[in-house]
Amino acid sequence: MKSILITTAAALLGTALFTQAEAPAAIKAHVTALHEAKSFKAEITVQKLSGGGLEKGTVSYSKNGLFKIDNATTLAVSDGKMVWILNKQTNTYTEAPASLARTKDLDVWAWAAFFNEEAFKGIKSFTAKPAKTIRGNSLTEYALKLANDKEISIYIDNKTGIARGTITPDVLILASTMAVSKDEIDAKEFAFAAPAGAKKEEVKPSSATFAEVQTILKNSCQGCHNDGNAKAGLSVDSYAGIMKKITAGDAAGSALYRSISGSKPRMPKGGAPLSQKDQDTIAGWINSGAKNE
Repeated sequence: MKSILITTAAALLGTALFTQAEAPAAIKAHVTALHEAKSFKAEITVQKLSGGGLEKGTVSYSKNGLFKIDNATTLAVSDGKMVWILNKQTNTYTEAPASLARTKDLDVWAWAAFFNEEAFKGIKSFTAKPAKTIRGNSLTEYALKLANDKEISIYIDNKTGIARGTITPDVLILASTMAVSKDEIDAKEFAFAAPAGAKKEEVKPSSATFAEVQTILKNSCQGCHNDGNAKAGLSVDSYAGIMKKITAGDAAGSALYRSISGSKPRMPKGGAPLSQKDQDTIAGWINSGAKNE
């Protein structure tokens, strides 16, 4: 179901367990402008740097968790109460309680601050580079060193002060048009209507319990993260200690999950990465509400 447009940012961004670096003024201004806006719209293109054509998409955000992210393979829509993900290739869709997880994926990460003013939390360093012109836009590139030591650059438009997009070693993401407004978008634009013949796929809630999750974390993480030595403010000895790094209902937005997932997990430090099964158990528990039961 994933194209290059929906590569998860969690694999790149690692964890926010680090103390973040002081963001430069241009990044702060970008975050403030987006977060204070009532709506944001953009037409975006994604290009693999290894070659190939452009993938096009559109983004529409409005306050109270309303979003619509559309590209050639998928459509994600939320009315603030529910979120629908349509797989255009299989003509199937899912329906689940509203979550902002899709707004944090790599193709739209540059604008995540619209919903989350801490979108840049955990960045280890920011390095400004000389201004350049890309597709007719004067941009300043900021190279970001992430918590897992991976690098990604964000392009700030020198005219609007809003990010035009991002670049990684693999892909270039740019907005060809952008509109930031003090007016909210009509909620009707975020209504979902399944296309003809589309089949609804049920999203089964995770059956994982807190006890299962805690056992996994204790076996792999307790040496560095316990009540007597809570590195980075995390202790796996209790529900309260674990929840300090969890956003219930949003695994992709949870610092703990980001630290143990992705192509090169940062944690457990010096130990073997958690198995995919254990990662999925933790993700399922978080996405199902991270309940203490």
